[in-house]
This record gives sequence, structure tokens and C-alpha cells, in this order.
Amino acid sequence: AFGQSTAGNDLRLLEGLPYEAGCALNCLSNICTPYLAETLLEDVYGMMNSSKPYIRKKAVLVLYPIFKRFPRALRLSFDRLKDKLKDEDPGVQNAAVNVICELARKNPSNYLALLPQLFELLNHSNNNWMLIKLVKLLGSLIPAEPRLAKKLQEPLTQIISSTPAKSLLYECISTATNCF
Repeated sequence: AFGQSTAGNDLRLLEGLPYEAGCALNCLSNICTPYLAETLLEDVYGMMNSSKPYIRKKAVLVLYPIFKRFPRALRLSFDRLKDKLKDEDPGVQNAAVNVICELARKNPSNYLALLPQLFELLNHSNNNWMLIKLVKLLGSLIPAEPRLAKKLQEPLTQIISSTPAKSLLYECISTATNCF
């Protein structure tokens, strides 16, 4: 748990070196073991509040491999992950959406509490890749919350009628035909 890190502040020492920190976090995502996940979670958790958006984004992205190797980490850091959906940097928001999308593949109903934030992002984002992830994620939540289908009709119709992006158009049509 938090406070038991034997690695100390090793990762947080990289705050002033954003690209080195990003490389270290990327490395962690590739070599993560249950021991490393548990040991370094506190450092990664702290880096999620870095003053540098690049470090915050990388710290959010490494959470998914940490959660896979140390499932209790999800409970310990979920609130901060949820907060990153409201981060001022769109890259950090996108990273949070990606992690939540991957987590929701296993059990979508666990993420119903995030519907207000996800719906807000769907209505206000202009990042096509994040919109694709959001459409997929919200579509996967419909079986757990059937009322969501009706609420999604307007934003999906708006996106379908206005987007020039074929990949986003495809996801919206796919979600609409599978869920309505």
C-alpha cells in the first residue's frame, strides 16, 4: 500500500526531466511485475499530479499495466484517475479515457458512475481519437444502463452529420446500429 515504497522517490526525482520520466514510465509499462506495480504505485500516483502534462499523461497510461499486475491498485488510485478526465490538458484526458476504456472491457457496469464525465467529454471534445474511444466505451455501457441509448442518440446524430473523419463516423454508426 501507499507509504511502503522501497524505491523511495526514484521516479519522482525525474520531475524536472520530463522525457526521462516518460521513458522510465514507458519502461515500467513494458516490464511491470506484481512486485514493481505494488512498489512503484505510490510514485506513479504522485506523478499523476505533476506540473508537466507530458508526465501526467505517461503516469496515467502506465496505470493499466499496473492494474493488470496489481489489481488492488485500481481501488487505491481510481479517484485520481477519474479526476484526470477533467484535466486541463487534452492529452491527459485522452490517456484517462484510454485506460478506462480498457478497464471497461472486462466489466462495463463498474464504470457507470463515470457517465456524467464521459458524456461531458463526448459533447465537448474535438479530438477524433478520443471521441472514437468515448463512443465505444459509452456503447459498451448501454447493456448495463439501457437509458443511455436514448441519451446518446442526439450526440451521435450530431457527430454523424458533421464529422469528416471516416473512422469516427464508422464507430458512431456501428454503436448506433448495435445499441438502438
